[in-house]
Amino acid sequence: MTVKITICILTCNREAMLEDLLMSLMNITYRPLEIIVVDNGSTEKLIKLIQDKYKEVIYFKNKENLGIEGRNIGLKNATGDYIITVDDDILGITDEAIQQLIEIFNKQPNVGAVCFKVLDPVTLKVVNWCHHLKVEGYADESFITDEITEGAVAFRRTALPENLYPSYFFISHEGHDLALRIMNNGYDVIYHPRIIVKHYHSPINRAVWRRYYFDTRNLIWLAVRNYPIGYGIKYLSRGLLAMLIYSIRDGFLYYWFKALIDGIIHIRMPFNDRTVITNKTLQAIKKIDHNRPSILYLIRKRLFRREVRI
Repeated sequence: MTVKITICILTCNREAMLEDLLMSLMNITYRPLEIIVVDNGSTEKLIKLIQDKYKEVIYFKNKENLGIEGRNIGLKNATGDYIITVDDDILGITDEAIQQLIEIFNKQPNVGAVCFKVLDPVTLKVVNWCHHLKVEGYADESFITDEITEGAVAFRRTALPENLYPSYFFISHEGHDLALRIMNNGYDVIYHPRIIVKHYHSPINRAVWRRYYFDTRNLIWLAVRNYPIGYGIKYLSRGLLAMLIYSIRDGFLYYWFKALIDGIIHIRMPFNDRTVITNKTLQAIKKIDHNRPSILYLIRKRLFRREVRI
């Protein structure tokens, strides 16, 4: 049976990079193929670019930047059996990549999401590594994870929960949140090194402070939404300490404190959505945690390096 593929692209004020991506996608011969572009409040005239050059592309325009709600719009309107979501500064989705994804999903019906291997286009080093394993030992291995690289991932549509990314997160940790609910649905989330893309990390719309603020605030909200109290305390202790170290290191301590305060003041939002993960999901997470690097390793690895980008 031929499966339908949807590629969802989230963009905002990056017309040149979006066009590079769309031009590359036009080389794909696989059919049936659906391409969706969600414009997250661009001031540029992207609609003219798409209407003039890419009439087959389905285009949604948001009046303002809605953050991760833009991804939800793409996912909700996708009709493909398997849905690829990429940022507008990602390149590498090809016929070969699509065939590999189809093979993975078809051979492993328990897999609900596949995270890609993401490389820096200049150094060819692995970037966007959000998985709780040492990149040195696992970047070339396939494994079960509880994280999603939101801008470089493919989903089995039937594995997606009714409620997708939590829109009030705006950005950061939404991938982990969605991964937990896919796992709650009985599916695995995996990383697979055969699907390789390059992330060009456009500086447009990437204010430096936002990593420190949103990473910290959303740690609190993610724990409140999903985790039993005991595991949630452990998760928060580790995560908040790590973000405190990074914030001091990079001179963004103000945003760490602001995130902490805002996360607590507005805690009712995630609390109202609270659905504690199943025991099966919790046990799967603990199994993943078993191979997690120690906090001392992370401090040694990251304290004096500023390579993490959002």
